[in-house]
Amino acid sequence: MLLGKYIQNAASLQKNDWGEFQEKKRELKDRWNELKGYKCDPWNELQVFESILSNPPVERKNTTEKQEFDIGRITRTHYFGGVDQELFNAYSFLRFCEEVGLPFRVGNYTLAIKTAAGSLQRISRYSFFWAAATLVRLGDAKVVDNLFSRESVYKFAADEADRLVQNYLDALDKCRDDIRSGDAFKNNNYGVRLAHILPEVISRLCCRCSNEMKARLLGFVTAIYGSPEKRNYRNVGNLVRRLISSMSQTERYALIPDLLKIPFPEGLNFSLKDEFLNPFLVREFNKKLECSVPALAIQPRLIDELLQHAALDNPDRRRWSISSLATLYTLQLLDAEQNRKFAVAIWRKTDQYGLPSETDFHKFAFLRLPHPETSNPSELFKNYVATDQFPIHKTEREAGIGITGGNIPLVFEILGANGNGEGFWTAEDAIGILKRLLTWWDADKDKLNEKEREPAWVVSIPEEFQARFACIVELLAEVVGPKLSYDSPDDIKSDLGRLLKEMRERNLQTLRAEAACLHLYPEQEVDIYDRINESLISNREKAEEDGLEAIAKIILRDTETESSAVEHDPIFMLSQYLTWRSTHSITKAMSIVIRILKNKPANFSTSLEVGALNQLNRLLSEAAYSTANSTLLFNEKVEIRRVAAFLAAT
Repeated sequence: MLLGKYIQNAASLQKNDWGEFQEKKRELKDRWNELKGYKCDPWNELQVFESILSNPPVERKNTTEKQEFDIGRITRTHYFGGVDQELFNAYSFLRFCEEVGLPFRVGNYTLAIKTAAGSLQRISRYSFFWAAATLVRLGDAKVVDNLFSRESVYKFAADEADRLVQNYLDALDKCRDDIRSGDAFKNNNYGVRLAHILPEVISRLCCRCSNEMKARLLGFVTAIYGSPEKRNYRNVGNLVRRLISSMSQTERYALIPDLLKIPFPEGLNFSLKDEFLNPFLVREFNKKLECSVPALAIQPRLIDELLQHAALDNPDRRRWSISSLATLYTLQLLDAEQNRKFAVAIWRKTDQYGLPSETDFHKFAFLRLPHPETSNPSELFKNYVATDQFPIHKTEREAGIGITGGNIPLVFEILGANGNGEGFWTAEDAIGILKRLLTWWDADKDKLNEKEREPAWVVSIPEEFQARFACIVELLAEVVGPKLSYDSPDDIKSDLGRLLKEMRERNLQTLRAEAACLHLYPEQEVDIYDRINESLISNREKAEEDGLEAIAKIILRDTETESSAVEHDPIFMLSQYLTWRSTHSITKAMSIVIRILKNKPANFSTSLEVGALNQLNRLLSEAAYSTANSTLLFNEKVEIRRVAAFLAAT
């Protein structure tokens, strides 16, 4: 009856007819209640399993400590042997499902999915094949992390990862007919479920498999992009991103001729376009090469095709081609004639501001890409910035408040253009931006004082405007402050000082902006240094990050200031933070040292070197994956070791 009810549910869902099922359910209700007296109640058994296994597993410890009532007294208990009840419950549930013959999914109807997902985390160390088979039966890519988390994948050796990847590729190949005939939205056969899950699983194994296997995966990706059944695959975008990210800089560069052969994915609907992204949009390709590399043999035919497609009226093909050509241009792989044709293709279609449209790039990107002689990207971009508006709520017609989370496109464009060269924004531009920021602040600053909304799940108005005004702080720190000078008009300096003071009084993190404006108000130096010191020992993440960014602003600025005391020496303050701060919050400080080494190596003093080396030596043990008594989670260790390795190499 359990299975009958289950299949009837699936059939009713497929036919969109629940009335017939509800009638049958009432007929059987008395019979089900009678059977409960004979302990025949599988529904209750499933509920019991769910209550046990749907929560995260509790780690079993060999030794526990209990704080007693008497201060300083601790009782330690050691456990020897015994049954791991978490593991026992997981095996009991999976055995129950096998004995009953319980499917986790029929079409789009599911049963006990959360319980089965919880069992995976508990049995994966002991019965990996059983866990993997259960994962595939679930057919839910969200459950992949229960079996292939970052910590789990780390334990695979290269040959083991290669073997798994090859098995999964073979499974997809064997199910090709099912994938071709299936329907991804109905999720109606086993092959389609494999095509949903296995690309995500394979993508996580990329960081452990060999270069030979990565080459096979690139061929697999190329075949999917060109196949007619690609509509039934999911998580291919994750596979492309993680495959490329797992390679070194030189390996990615050598891969360019092969990436150019990946065909444009035809026939995709809007929901699938992100699944089949252009590989050249992966972030790592936007970074400049920091090493010498051999010349690449790129077929001119491929570049000619991209140039032709970039000028087409098909917006999807245009986006794809321009993204590929932009990477080739950045890496100086186009000749002069190709650069000229690329410029014409980019600017063939423009928006209301006269800037290129139907591309995957932000507007500031066209300041760095080629353009026809008749176009002036800088002038057009500045006109766009002057025309577009900040999200001033007071001037909006809608009664409600839009939720931005601090993601404001105009702010991102201004900051992006700032990286185009130190000379892009002028002092006059900075004054114009400051006046607009003051208008924005004066119009909406009272929103920071509004009471919290009810119920609790509604987004807080003060938090939303704190996120918005954090953008003002960023613009002051990156654009306005550095462009103004001590000789700037007094009224401008007065307005800027008022803005900083009012933002600080409303508990916004303004230290980075104040440090960037320190040359305008030298009399505030001691006060700013004292507040930076307070932020570094505050044990509040946002305050510490703001203080560290303020130190970076002072160390990396062009004009140097003499400090009268050691405690007001920014390099000494940073070295002390590196020496004494806990491991949890050290990555930001290490990133700043990397910026100093790259941009101002003369400021890498002996004290800063000693602090950095001491911290790196400490991290060797504290962030080691094998350190069982560390207070760090595994993913925290991964991030810390990534930044530490970058610092050591730099």
